[in-house]
Amino acid sequence: MSDRRGEAKPGRAGLLGDPVNRLGFGGLAILLGLGAIIAPLPTLVLVIVGLGLFLLLHWWPTSGLIVLLAATHFTRFNAEIGPVNVRPEQAALVLVVGVLLVQVLAQRRPVWLDLPGICALAWFGINALATVVNAPDPGDSVRHIVRLGMMAVTYVVAVNLLHSRKQWWTLFWVFLGLALAQDLFGLLARVVYNFGVNIGVQTSNVLPIPVPYGTLEEGNMFGSQSAAWLLAFLCLLMVQPRPFIWRRAALLAVIGVTGLATALSFSRGAWLALGGGLAVWFVTYRASRRAQIERGGLLVLGLPLILIVSLILIQVLPTSVPLVARLRSLFAAFTSALNDQTFGNRLADIVQAVSDWQQHPLIGWGPGTFFQLYGQRWGTDAWIANQTARTLQETGLLGLLAFGGFVGGVLWIGWRAIGRLNDRLSRAALLGLWLGFITLMVAYQSTDGTWLAYMWVHAALLVSGARLLAPRAGGE
Repeated sequence: MSDRRGEAKPGRAGLLGDPVNRLGFGGLAILLGLGAIIAPLPTLVLVIVGLGLFLLLHWWPTSGLIVLLAATHFTRFNAEIGPVNVRPEQAALVLVVGVLLVQVLAQRRPVWLDLPGICALAWFGINALATVVNAPDPGDSVRHIVRLGMMAVTYVVAVNLLHSRKQWWTLFWVFLGLALAQDLFGLLARVVYNFGVNIGVQTSNVLPIPVPYGTLEEGNMFGSQSAAWLLAFLCLLMVQPRPFIWRRAALLAVIGVTGLATALSFSRGAWLALGGGLAVWFVTYRASRRAQIERGGLLVLGLPLILIVSLILIQVLPTSVPLVARLRSLFAAFTSALNDQTFGNRLADIVQAVSDWQQHPLIGWGPGTFFQLYGQRWGTDAWIANQTARTLQETGLLGLLAFGGFVGGVLWIGWRAIGRLNDRLSRAALLGLWLGFITLMVAYQSTDGTWLAYMWVHAALLVSGARLLAPRAGGE
């Protein structure tokens, strides 16, 4: 046998050791040097883009998912390109889809399409059909069609990029890291706002105080996503071994950050969604079927008492505290919509949306048509701040069934996998994502985030985890 220890490893002969490569790198260095002298800024942009593409391809497909997930945290920013607003998440999707298509065509790899993916594409198809058939201004609806189509594709692409447990766990920890960074930035923005610097704070005449949004679309999204993240961290906290006190302390600190972010968002929808998520967690966490029934009964019986005690505390506490005043308005909104401007306006929009739906009950009017029909309502562009009513008005019963199939499919796949898992950490991770998805769906009844990519990536992470972490998924 020959001694191969001194030989170069296959595939690593050294890029700079090959004469052709040396010549290529030398030529590239000369071109970059000339570019730096003649046009330094374009050259810098070119270098950054090239480096980004290199890293994307080198760590593919994990890098593609990280790019998609990271881009969902910058929905506040957009660029006007012709008649449409282009957001970072849309640009990231185009980039990732381009690379994925090249890979699929080159390797002739089939595209994975599960039940939620089929329902998401069907929902998009009904949006397109309703636009062609019923929209008052189909041309105006095209930009909405493109945006919603990209959201459905985001889910399909994300599911197809996740292939192994190791890759899934990498993305899950990145998911949590980005969540913590977003909430920390939002809290920082709220602090520096007191010094006259606004780097991510929303002001409105219907809000008692300025609220942070970080780099997200607005305060409601900041609060809704923070509530979902809080539940994920809570589930991880409950499975930490007792000897690892530092881990528990770190998770408690993170829960404090996400809890404070949810509270300071002043999003009453997010608060209600968090309460609903905590209730589901209480009923389902580490409980047999019988225990779940008992906990559910206890919750139903105890809920009136909880509400009464909460109402008494809110009435006793001083309304000079903005948080207390906001909580009091939450209770008042359920007793008299006329006393709360936001609640009353949104309720009127929902009533109008249901009335519109009755004219086209099967497929609705098409996306963006509420504005086409009414222009300005309540001093701003007409918009239905309720996901269910908006889906009904825009896509009718068929669209509502398709979107309901997507949501139900995601939750069923996640719940079935949680029941199969024996590993406590894997079960806690999936349960946190599952509860977070429920929280988002509840929160979207007072706003609507289906036109933003975060919810679709969250769903893909949950469904892919169910597929890859379950015992039947095999190894890495």
